[in-house]
Amino acid sequence: MGELTRIPLKDFSKNPTILVNRVAHEHISIVVEKDGEPLAVLKPVRPKSKRRGKKSAAARKAFLAAAGSWRDVVDTDKFLADNYESRRLSTRPHVEL
Repeated sequence: MGELTRIPLKDFSKNPTILVNRVAHEHISIVVEKDGEPLAVLKPVRPKSKRRGKKSAAARKAFLAAAGSWRDVVDTDKFLADNYESRRLSTRPHVEL
């Protein structure tokens, strides 16, 4: 996405569907202006992350095998208490104004 395309509101209102399709398919951004002042920016939606696809059967099996793996290794109540306590402690130096 390089430079913004600027379009007067009057021109935008004549062909909004065409301009929206241009934004989506050409991956451009359009600034809609009235009296030389920007009113709105129309830009394409970012594509979804490719990582959110369907997981493989092996990945699901590995995930399920890990479930409960902390049991008998970590005291979860103590872990949570320590975690919340560490969040309450400030590690930043005091600022004098």
